[in-house]
Amino acid sequence: AADAEAVGAGAVNAPCGTFPGGVHFYVMFNRDILNEEKLAQLLARREKELAGKTLETERVREAYRDYLARKNTVAAQEVTAEAYEEAGRAVSELLEKLRKNRDEAAGARTELAVQKQKKAALEEEIAALTRRIEEMQRRSADLADLMQAYDRYLAQKSALEECRARQERLNAEKERLQSARREIEEHLLALREKKSVCALHVREARERAEAFRSYHETGAPEGFDRQLEEDIAALSARYSAITENVSREEKELEEAGRRAAARLDRLTSSLRHFAKKYALKEEEWRKVTYSIAEQDHTEAMHSSLRREWEQKSEELNRRSIEMAGKERDLQHLLESMMRECGADGPMAREEIREADYAAEKNVLLHERTECAGRAKELEKRRNVLESNLTALSEFGDLAAGTGDAGKGPEEASEEHPALAGIDFGAFTGEDFRSFTVEQKRTHRALEEENALQMARLEKVTAQMMRMEIFSPDAYRKPLETLYGLCADAEKVLSQLAIILQSYHDLLEKLMVDISVVEQEREHVIGALEEYVAEIHSQMGKIDRNSGITVRGRSLKMLRLELPDWEQGEGLYRKHLEDYIDGIAYEGMTLLAKGEALRDMIGKKLTTRELYDETVGIGNIRVQLYKIEAQRELPISWSEVARNSGGEGFLSAFVILSSLLYYMRRDETDVFADRNEGKVLLMDNPFAQTNAAHLLQPMMEMARKNNTQLICLTGLGGESIYNCFNNIYVLNLMQTAYGAAQLKGKHIAGSEPETVTFSRFEVTDGQMEMDLLF
Repeated sequence: AADAEAVGAGAVNAPCGTFPGGVHFYVMFNRDILNEEKLAQLLARREKELAGKTLETERVREAYRDYLARKNTVAAQEVTAEAYEEAGRAVSELLEKLRKNRDEAAGARTELAVQKQKKAALEEEIAALTRRIEEMQRRSADLADLMQAYDRYLAQKSALEECRARQERLNAEKERLQSARREIEEHLLALREKKSVCALHVREARERAEAFRSYHETGAPEGFDRQLEEDIAALSARYSAITENVSREEKELEEAGRRAAARLDRLTSSLRHFAKKYALKEEEWRKVTYSIAEQDHTEAMHSSLRREWEQKSEELNRRSIEMAGKERDLQHLLESMMRECGADGPMAREEIREADYAAEKNVLLHERTECAGRAKELEKRRNVLESNLTALSEFGDLAAGTGDAGKGPEEASEEHPALAGIDFGAFTGEDFRSFTVEQKRTHRALEEENALQMARLEKVTAQMMRMEIFSPDAYRKPLETLYGLCADAEKVLSQLAIILQSYHDLLEKLMVDISVVEQEREHVIGALEEYVAEIHSQMGKIDRNSGITVRGRSLKMLRLELPDWEQGEGLYRKHLEDYIDGIAYEGMTLLAKGEALRDMIGKKLTTRELYDETVGIGNIRVQLYKIEAQRELPISWSEVARNSGGEGFLSAFVILSSLLYYMRRDETDVFADRNEGKVLLMDNPFAQTNAAHLLQPMMEMARKNNTQLICLTGLGGESIYNCFNNIYVLNLMQTAYGAAQLKGKHIAGSEPETVTFSRFEVTDGQMEMDLLF
């Protein structure tokens, strides 16, 4: 019943009988006891419980023995006043020591906290210094790269100068060769024209020579060839004069002769064509008379022979295919004969011997007897092996796990090299027993070694789990999984392979992500570089319309001298990359602290910061002109602050006018200047700028940029009035109801057709002002 309660699932209640009085009873029976595997599990569980009970009993006995020892000690003690006082003093001393130790521990804890704070501060300082060192190393590497890039730039610059010089030489040589080529082409064209004329003359000469061919065989008088070479035209004229009166019949005969000669040439060419077509030699056809019937007969025979040849060819191909099929059939038959009979042909008659079947039967019977004896020996050997297998049955699970179950010693020796040198065929029962004992001893040693290595593996895995570097979940959880599998080395290896493969896949994914980030970084840097380049290009257009004439001298009042973008493009890109990398590093630091990036990016990634970090605002040279009473001096932007108030106002007005012109200009309109009209309303601009030598450049600048100035001022004077076309005087007039009224009066310039003055109510003060247009 206890076993049934332990196993549970295998216990059943079976009715066995009935008590007197009709009370049924059941007997608890555990069916799992009949299963060897489950019985072994049940016994192992009971042994484990028994071992636990034994340990618990031993602990109770040890506590009981300690209790008896303490009881005997107390019973044997004697209590006296001196001993009691001594014990009290000892307790007091111990309490005092305990208090001191507690105070020291508190001080030590305080000191430890202080030291931890110092350690944290030192670690932060070390981290800052490390980052500083890394930054300096990076800057040093950047400087080295810059120096290398500058060296390459110098080398490339010298090479470029050499290439330019060489290009100039090659261009000059190219121009010379092109000129010579044009001359040669002109000469070639003239030669081609001459060639055409000569070809025409040759054709005419051939026609005349054809006319004189019939006279070639008659012979020429002595000296005729020399006369022909000297004056062929005279001879031709003489011939025409002589033959002019020849009768028409002779001319017809000559024409017939020419036609016959042409026909002869045509037939000769046709004959040579047929000779080449039919592969005939000249001596084979020269003395043969041509016959159309013979030609038709020959062509018919040729066609008949060709058809016969084609039929024979088809028959030959068909026979070849049949022969190949027969050869394949023959090869298949030979292979079948070799496979079934072991020979590719019948045995020769003389090799066949006559057998004595009675003698062979006796031999076979003798072999049968020997085989029976051999079977008995093998049966004995089998019994020995079975007894050893029974002794080794406790290692059945190991054999099943390693794949050696059901294999003989020879097969096992083939899979285990350590058993290769052992001859199991000659083993006796005693040899098998001694071998089994030795193998058990080796197995126990291996189990001990396995347990030791398993403990080492657990220790190493536990140490790795406690390391700070492996504290993240990405490392800690796989280590926990390995720690739980330390009992099975194969599972540890397979799990370790899976973990390493996952880390490898993760690393590849991170590499892909890094490449994507690098591509995005290059894209962002490229876009920002184009943006900064556009800013650089646009800044060079601000001073485009700042040239005016001052005292008969043309001056460019504002000049912006920018660095050459193409020359320093590589350096600017390097600066931009460093700046973006710095922003990225600072952003990563803020993200690590859990802070937002918007404020930092809003401050760092501005147009001014981008341009200053890439090109440098200090690298832009701003040149203005200081207009004095007798001269004009070029000054820089830093020197503008040392000017007087009027000169400073003029410089500011020049920059404002240039900016207004630049902002109103449309670059897409290539057919218009887009110098649109602008209106500036200025309040008392002549407080300091009232000198004529300052007002005239300001008015010229306004006129150049098509700007109308409406100035409110209380100052007067010819230097101011002479600069404006229309002047109005505005006065405050007191009214009967106490308020002041603004009244205007036109005192200079052309009177407009209709002028409407608005009324302004001034509640405090008095004003008298000129309005200048």
